[in-house]
Amino acid sequence: MVTTGEFFGLPMVPLRGIVVFPNTVINFEVARKTSVEAVNEAVKKDTYLFLSTQRNIRMENPTQEDIYEIGVLCKVKHVLKLQGGALRVLASGEARARMITCRTEKYYLADVEVCTEEAIDTRFAHAYKRALLNAYEEYANATGKVTAEAVYALQEIAAPEELVDTIALTFSQNIEEKQLLLAQLKVEDRYKQLIAMIEQEKNVGLLEQEISKSTRVRMEKMQKEAYLREQIKSMQISLGEEDTDGEIEGFKQFIKNMPAPDDIKEKLMKEAARMERMNPQSPDYNVLLNYFEWITALPYGVYTEDTVDI
Repeated sequence: MVTTGEFFGLPMVPLRGIVVFPNTVINFEVARKTSVEAVNEAVKKDTYLFLSTQRNIRMENPTQEDIYEIGVLCKVKHVLKLQGGALRVLASGEARARMITCRTEKYYLADVEVCTEEAIDTRFAHAYKRALLNAYEEYANATGKVTAEAVYALQEIAAPEELVDTIALTFSQNIEEKQLLLAQLKVEDRYKQLIAMIEQEKNVGLLEQEISKSTRVRMEKMQKEAYLREQIKSMQISLGEEDTDGEIEGFKQFIKNMPAPDDIKEKLMKEAARMERMNPQSPDYNVLLNYFEWITALPYGVYTEDTVDI
């Protein structure tokens, strides 16, 4: 593990769409010629590879201003050549480092200094670890995005720095949030930030589940009502009764178009919906039928000019 010092002219890979952390094993692919050359140089000279995330993933040739200042010093463990000249790289994150300058030759070269982290107070380390693990377990139960085995494996990590970095790497957030965690050099504050992010994502997951459940219940109710209407219609046809759906739809269309206040229309539509669910042979159905026939016969919106002579 790197503890301190400056390194000059290290091969560097600007990463697109991922943020890496120390204390973790990293698996990534590189395809740009400069990145392939940087990985090969690190392997050839058995030196550190500096990994930092570029701000815009669509930028093909980022400059120093386009790359986050804080990255990670890594040791390349294994390289697999892919079709088209790309490489799949397995590396271990060793330490946070700050990029001082970078330049481009055959590949990116960076001058970096190892960041000094402020360790967590040993009196509070266990409490923070337990709070983080509890929050992550609740998030896993609420969203189903993390397996129970993965949560159990995290409990075996003893070092506070390794635990928070490992969860930060696997936890699903956007690039900006992950970069904030990487750049946070106070381990205690890093715990606080990550716990808050997990709690927020857990609440979002619970809300999504509630919305999904409500939608499912509503859809099931609509399907049930549609099925029952079809059953009623089939029975009416079997009994030789005439189909009343067209008649009721005519009443509904009349109500929509009638020049009347909205509250009156709403009440009439409720009565029409109630009529739809009734047996046409029932006395109540005939009462509503007479009612709607009377309503539709009234000359709504038709006025005469009266002359009153007293």
